[in-house]
Amino acid sequence: MNKEEIQKARNIIEELFHDEKAITQWQYELLEMVVNVAQIKVKNNCDLAHVSGSFNHETISKIRNSQSDAEARRIIATHIKNYH
Repeated sequence: MNKEEIQKARNIIEELFHDEKAITQWQYELLEMVVNVAQIKVKNNCDLAHVSGSFNHETISKIRNSQSDAEARRIIATHIKNYH
């Protein structure tokens, strides 16, 4: 799902809600929650794709050459923190 598809889903939900015979208030709220969760997942996947693509050769080499898992995690955390 992308941003356009999420907006299309929101538009459909709005149209259904304004048709008094289509869905009830609680169904509308439930559908809105589903779309909100989908939107969060899309955003997180986009963020993850951007961050994962931002690791350069130098950073990857530092991670591979680290002396422990803790050191590797610190390098990764620092990279992600500095990326944003």
